[in-house]
Amino acid sequence: MYCEADLHTTLDAAFLPLLAQTHAYLKTDLRNLELLDVTALQQALKFLREKRTSHLYFEPVSPQFVLDGNRLLIPGLPLNSNLTDMAVSGEYHLDGRANLYVGLSPMQTLFGNNQKRIERIKSGEAAERRSRGLIYLSLRRTPGSKYKVGLFKKQEQREQQTRLRQEFKRLLLQQPLDTTLHLLR
Repeated sequence: MYCEADLHTTLDAAFLPLLAQTHAYLKTDLRNLELLDVTALQQALKFLREKRTSHLYFEPVSPQFVLDGNRLLIPGLPLNSNLTDMAVSGEYHLDGRANLYVGLSPMQTLFGNNQKRIERIKSGEAAERRSRGLIYLSLRRTPGSKYKVGLFKKQEQREQQTRLRQEFKRLLLQQPLDTTLHLLR
């Protein structure tokens, strides 16, 4: 992972950042990302063979994030893997609250050819294909509770995505980037 960040914070008496007064912009570049034996994922997808869920390969991705106090704003994070195409957006709070929107391809998860998909990811061919057949879920959580999952429509997803992008831009204008990162927007 490569990350370019612009961080503004206030330090307390022990020289630790005060999270409520911390603001950051992050532009990341993730390559060759693999996940091995993620228990939560394997339990959630226990209806699939363990071979399909035990080793995930991800396409390269370059997402941007904004940290605004204890809130991480995710305007768009495509996480396409050998298991499924997935798109994540929303906000996650460091106290455990979450308001996330996830698009995923159930047909690809259930019937996709895992080995062919791995080959396409490794060759770079998969990144040239558009995600198709995504269904959209809303994941919400309050501190100390479990995620509440619900379906939502494509139009709702578009409206939510527009609101997130506007909030993302507003936060960048409110907390101007260092001049070296200004060109990255």
